[in-house]
Amino acid sequence: MTEPEPGQMWLDEDGHYNLILKVFERDGSYYVSTLCITNGVNYDHEPIECWQNERDDGLPYYRTLVE
Repeated sequence: MTEPEPGQMWLDEDGHYNLILKVFERDGSYYVSTLCITNGVNYDHEPIECWQNERDDGLPYYRTLVE
């Protein structure tokens, strides 16, 4: 499974494009800071699990990398 890296663009399950700003660790947990290109909102503490979990069909749980 691909994990987010700064500068990548990811599409979420709502059809919004999210630019990865940074990946960081705080108190033993990892988070991602994103800028939603679709609505301009900065999500500062998205849990890394949003990229690591899979649905039953094997597809990414929440976001997919835009290539």
